[in-house]
Amino acid sequence: MKKMTVVTYTEDDRALVRRGINEIREVLMGEDMERKRSLLFCLDWFMDPYYGQDISSIEKDLVLLLQEVILAPNPTEVKEDALQLLQDYEWGPFELLEAHIEELDREIKPDALYVINMHVVAKVQPLVIEECRRIYEEARKNFPMIADRLWIEHYWNFTEDSDYDELNPADLEDTWFLENGTLSKSWEHPKHKKKFDIGEGGFFKDPRMIFNIYVQEKKVVLMYYFATRYGRCLNYELVCKDGEYSLENPKNVWTS
Repeated sequence: MKKMTVVTYTEDDRALVRRGINEIREVLMGEDMERKRSLLFCLDWFMDPYYGQDISSIEKDLVLLLQEVILAPNPTEVKEDALQLLQDYEWGPFELLEAHIEELDREIKPDALYVINMHVVAKVQPLVIEECRRIYEEARKNFPMIADRLWIEHYWNFTEDSDYDELNPADLEDTWFLENGTLSKSWEHPKHKKKFDIGEGGFFKDPRMIFNIYVQEKKVVLMYYFATRYGRCLNYELVCKDGEYSLENPKNVWTS
């Protein structure tokens, strides 16, 4: 059984952080791994807005340093700690990490890609939501039997070939609920995760739309199920012009 390591920090660690980026760098780029993890844990306290600590004078340098820690030959646990700080408290682009992403071990690479892409995904999600709304409202005009409520879900690791029944709940990034034209963020898993309830004319009582954003591949995959014989999967090109993203050239992958 793997021994569990308890990471703590002291007032000395806090004092070191307050002395500035040079002393932080000396520890994080040093050889003492336990010391590194303690200091990274301490940095969580400084970076969390809840505790009201002002790190504005070192924040830019600290973000760059954390990327260096992730790319350096550190144990996975150290890399994960540094990556978690970026994920929780900072916002991309993380240019150094992105430039060297292929150098990372496979254990850490998926999480690093997630962090690199956070700021892009945040821009693209609203575009996909509006496309879901457009498709749904157009379908309801043609088929009034379609329910007046819709689940929209963003899954990671979802592809054109994914089977809904095999999707991992741990890969569910965000869920929205659209009812009678009102969209709201949902913090619960859809109640129909295991089985679709079928209503009039074979239409589902809880229709769903599922998507994934592939930043590196510059595409969006969108799948929807409105009825037993009414489903579709589309691929969109993810286009960026002058820093603004758009969904273009949808291609039909399959229709049921």
